[in-house]
Amino acid sequence: MKIIKLLSIAIFALLFISGCSLKNSILTSNQEQILKEQNEQAYEELAQFIYDKNVDNLVLLMDKHTGKRTGGDCSGFVSFLNNTNNQIYFNNDDLNKHFTKGGGKSNAMYNLYKSRGKISFEMPEIGDLIFFANTTRNTKNKKTQIITHVGVIRDIYENGRVSFVHNTRGKNRVDYMNLSKKNTHISGKKIENSYILRCLNKSCLTSNKFVGYGKIR
Repeated sequence: MKIIKLLSIAIFALLFISGCSLKNSILTSNQEQILKEQNEQAYEELAQFIYDKNVDNLVLLMDKHTGKRTGGDCSGFVSFLNNTNNQIYFNNDDLNKHFTKGGGKSNAMYNLYKSRGKISFEMPEIGDLIFFANTTRNTKNKKTQIITHVGVIRDIYENGRVSFVHNTRGKNRVDYMNLSKKNTHISGKKIENSYILRCLNKSCLTSNKFVGYGKIR
């Protein structure tokens, strides 16, 4: 009902504005500005409603498929979430334009978001992508940054700590990152930074392999 109401408001405002313009601007400039602001607000509320609904669906899907092998690998899991949730992350035709020689699908996703100015290092929102570099056997010791892994933000906690769902070693699981405690694995009984690679070196922690969030709005 809410989405229908918002659409009605937006359509009515558009028709009213266009109708008045045909009548040689009967409305005062102040009245036109008020209608414009109401129209913009209606669309903003509609966009927020759709975004919230998509994120709710994402969380339900992530929880449902955590512990399962859905997707087969990290980019496959994100693609599954994308294709079952109104292509919230990317259009496949657009993504295909961002593959590079020797680069995988997670790298193409990163390239797509970077081309749109959507890579951020600030606090993310639930549903944003999270990218990591040099997380494979062939890339872990390379000095060149190579995007090799992607997950989806699940929770945001105090002090910058986040959880994310990703497919690693063939199964979807929840892991953690806290950039404010970059070299800490566990604090008390709480995991601050998970190991994104099979090693006990601090360089293998999520915080040290992180290369940015992919903002979906």
